[in-house]
Amino acid sequence: MRRLLFVTLILLLSTAQLIAADADKTKNQISIFSSDLGFEWTNVNGSRYTGGLGLALARSWTPRWSTEIAVAREQHFAESVAFDDSSGRASVTSERFHVFPVDVWTQYRFVNSSRWTPYVGAGWRYVHAPSVEIVREPSPAPRLERFPTRSSGQIGAGTALRITPHFGLRFDGAVLLSNESMTYDPRLRASFGVNWRF
Repeated sequence: MRRLLFVTLILLLSTAQLIAADADKTKNQISIFSSDLGFEWTNVNGSRYTGGLGLALARSWTPRWSTEIAVAREQHFAESVAFDDSSGRASVTSERFHVFPVDVWTQYRFVNSSRWTPYVGAGWRYVHAPSVEIVREPSPAPRLERFPTRSSGQIGAGTALRITPHFGLRFDGAVLLSNESMTYDPRLRASFGVNWRF
């Protein structure tokens, strides 16, 4: 996990240096975005959120083509019911997932004269799921389990709303090309965020 974060940080810092060395400052973009946000409330668990926040760096190579790398931290939950064979008593398992997805995208923008710029993209998603806290109720003692990392191709579409020449909003959705949806990495995702072009 630390190695992945270290490599990602090195990539982001080296990308930032390459961006700063470029004379044309309007080809770069940094975004802060939400990812797969959700909220729920139950009598047993109270309120809790799912999804998370991320940071993305993008580089426009032409007015239509760009490349983006994004890193996020997300939290997901799932419940399952298990029955004890000896007593017949049911126990509820509450699972909390903290995952760290890394997305690399190539995007094609449909350039026009309006403030809205739609785009489509294709890329690769890597999700590191380092630990899962499993709490068996009514037992108060949680235990940690490890789930496997996951990588998959993905496609997506979205639109950017330019508010000023440098500041804007982004709205996008993506679908994994893998045919299964994991609890900690849903197949369909939506996100929105703010971006700054420089």
